[in-house]
Amino acid sequence: MNREKFMVAEVFRPPIRRPEFKVEDIVKIRYIGHSCFLFTSDAGIKLLIDPFDEKTMAGSPNLTVDAVLMSHGHADHFNFSMVSGSTEVIFGAGRHDAGGVIVQGHLADHGSCNGEWLGNVICYGFQMDGVNILHLSDIGEVPCDSEIKEIGHVDVLFIPVGGHFTIGPEKAAEIIEKINPSIVIPMHFSQPGLDRADFPIKSVDEFVQDKNNVKHFRTGEAEINLENLPDKQEVWVMTRF
Repeated sequence: MNREKFMVAEVFRPPIRRPEFKVEDIVKIRYIGHSCFLFTSDAGIKLLIDPFDEKTMAGSPNLTVDAVLMSHGHADHFNFSMVSGSTEVIFGAGRHDAGGVIVQGHLADHGSCNGEWLGNVICYGFQMDGVNILHLSDIGEVPCDSEIKEIGHVDVLFIPVGGHFTIGPEKAAEIIEKINPSIVIPMHFSQPGLDRADFPIKSVDEFVQDKNNVKHFRTGEAEINLENLPDKQEVWVMTRF
């Protein structure tokens, strides 16, 4: 893959797991829908990634968070009305301090749809309570091996699987094999409230049909810490809140 299509602003080395992180500290993950997730640290720091507008999915919650991470300017990933009060907004490649959590943004290729290039996206990596997290936004290409190496170790990978505007199940599988995270959480797939004719993406079923160790979280919430990272890779399918 051409390096111009997936540019790493800085070499990302996930922070060393520091002594102040306790292995029992819990990261809470709440699936808001589409590619939007709320992360809450054991100390209560809240990060929100890729909030969407009401046209994308109706009935979104109103949230108070410490920082919002925006991956690109499309309305299904870039909406401030979901957040109330004063909050820090992060939008761009490079190193950021998001409410006390160090975040690294990687510039990546959104890919093409119907022959039209869709621009770039920012893939955010960060460590929360010792857990290394990578959110691949609307990535449209498979990074090369050297780029994967630069990303560093990933415990939990959030990856689009619906295709059309992003990678689909096949390319998602390639990336997962390269990164080899402990947990894979699919996103950007067709689901209730996001099954419009102008948004022809696949359901998550095609992605998980040949996967082992698939777990379903139907409450929209999951918890993770260093103690419960699985020895064998798992796929966590989250249902919207």
